[in-house]
Amino acid sequence: MHYAPDTTIKEMFWTGTSRLNRLRYLKRSLVVTFVNVLLYMILKAALDVNIESYVNIGGFDFEVVSELLWESAPEFLIISSALDIIGAVFLYKLDVRRLKDLSKDNKLAIIVFVCAVVGHVLPYVSIIGAFISVYLLLAKGVEGDNIYGPDPLEGRR
Repeated sequence: MHYAPDTTIKEMFWTGTSRLNRLRYLKRSLVVTFVNVLLYMILKAALDVNIESYVNIGGFDFEVVSELLWESAPEFLIISSALDIIGAVFLYKLDVRRLKDLSKDNKLAIIVFVCAVVGHVLPYVSIIGAFISVYLLLAKGVEGDNIYGPDPLEGRR
């Protein structure tokens, strides 16, 4: 069994059937995050929303800022939340593949996904998902084939 590198966008970001090494995980996670931030900035400009003014009024109180935004720009909150959830789904798929490289099931990926979604309501919950993501980034994958497929670093260790 030989590792076949991803060649299409779908294989790179959507499949959940193969292993993913640390470097590819980092690069693809950064791409998803960059696209999400870019779409967020486009949305912010298109709807002419000045987040800084809400933060100046509400300070770092997440609830106050959210209430102010909900009153004046509910479409911004709804669309940006949808974009964040879509980004979290793509990151979930990458997390699942990274866990396969570690020869683990997808339970940690589910926790990261839930933390990302719940993080909109309880921002500190996101920290749990961040710690798991750092683990996925730093943990060395299983050398050689495992039950999830061939080694993505085949011949390069």
